[in-house]
Amino acid sequence: DKGRFAYEHLRADDRIRRPLRRVRRRGFEPVSWEEALDEGERGLREAEGSVVVALSGAETVEQATATARLSDERGPASTLTVARPAGPPARVVLQAAPARVVAGEGTPVALRVSVTDAAGNPVAADPPRLEADFGEVSAPVTSGSGAWTAQLEVPAEIGARRRIELRVRAAALEDRVLLDVAPADAARLVLSPEAATLVADGAAEATMRVQLFDRFGNPAAAPVPHAVATRPGRISSQPDGDGAWVVRYRPERAAESATGSISVRAGSLENVARVDLVAPAHRVSLAPKLGIAASAGGLRAAHVAAEGAYRPALLEGRLAFLLGAGTFVRDRTDRAPAGEGWALVHGRARYTSATASARMQLAFGARQLAWAGAGGGVAHVASAVSVEGGPVRNEVGLVPVVQATAGWGLAAGPATPFVEAHLAWHGDPRFAALRGSLSVLTLAVGCRYDAF
Repeated sequence: DKGRFAYEHLRADDRIRRPLRRVRRRGFEPVSWEEALDEGERGLREAEGSVVVALSGAETVEQATATARLSDERGPASTLTVARPAGPPARVVLQAAPARVVAGEGTPVALRVSVTDAAGNPVAADPPRLEADFGEVSAPVTSGSGAWTAQLEVPAEIGARRRIELRVRAAALEDRVLLDVAPADAARLVLSPEAATLVADGAAEATMRVQLFDRFGNPAAAPVPHAVATRPGRISSQPDGDGAWVVRYRPERAAESATGSISVRAGSLENVARVDLVAPAHRVSLAPKLGIAASAGGLRAAHVAAEGAYRPALLEGRLAFLLGAGTFVRDRTDRAPAGEGWALVHGRARYTSATASARMQLAFGARQLAWAGAGGGVAHVASAVSVEGGPVRNEVGLVPVVQATAGWGLAAGPATPFVEAHLAWHGDPRFAALRGSLSVLTLAVGCRYDAF
């Protein structure tokens, strides 16, 4: 009983510090505590209750004697359980069920936490700390040695979130679990914008975002949408994030403004968006004209002309630049003295002009148009003069032209019938038989057609 009375033996060099096992013919050999406990358990099981052995460094001789006497007494068999204390915490495990949650189901996620040592034995420890990056986690409740339970409440509105991270910390240990979360079935289809205005020039396109939501407002998975337009054109779609698509609509070129719609269907859901198609501004127009040309010198002749106009975007399309061409014929017969009598002198002059001008146009109401313009150019003059009974004298040349116009029209779709007054001054050709400038006033009617 050296441990009780001989205290100095606790620091003796020959003190036994490890379990020893008796080996036949070799004496004793040191073994680990695990091996010693296993050996003791084996011996107890083989004894089948007829032997009682107490292992304790604190046993005294008196207690050992009493134990031996008890073992000699006849009586019922007894079982001795040798408990191994759990080691330090080595592992914490977090479990979540179910592993996938649908928004709005209302069923909480069951959480279970266990803390064990390196051998897997439960270890009693302080309650763990549970955290979630989304939702609310209840306080852990002990369900056994080294085991706790808790619940995670997931809100119905999850937005674009598709995963929840759960984290547990216990005794300087940590474990993480990822929980999948999904929206409920799609219940609403939204088009954005709900209306669009588009210039139908064959190149511009309207872009609409198609998105599906469940009954809680969460973005829901969407199948490929099917879009149909009331006006002819090209439609395409492509994905644009979770539960969203982009539909592009490019209508064909329209001659007149109109209102159409796009119907989009995804699964059993459908929505319609309005599309206002605006006819593109016609930049180029052509106009034939027919009128009567008159001058103070007695000219009365038919005037045939044509012009082409281009309207840029300047001044909201009110300004136009024109190229024009026109022709009229001036015929005149005079009596001239010839010797002792008179002779008839016949002259014909054809004026063919080519001009460039600018025009400013104003609109009055929905259909009435008025304009004024000015410009200049050159005119080709071809003169043929003959004296009665004599040869014809031909002369040609170019003269400058300065002109001004004013007109009024009534728009009827792409065509605009109009009346126009045209004043032009032609320079002096300085021919031998034709001299002097010519000012001509032309009153004409025509129809301007907006080509493209």
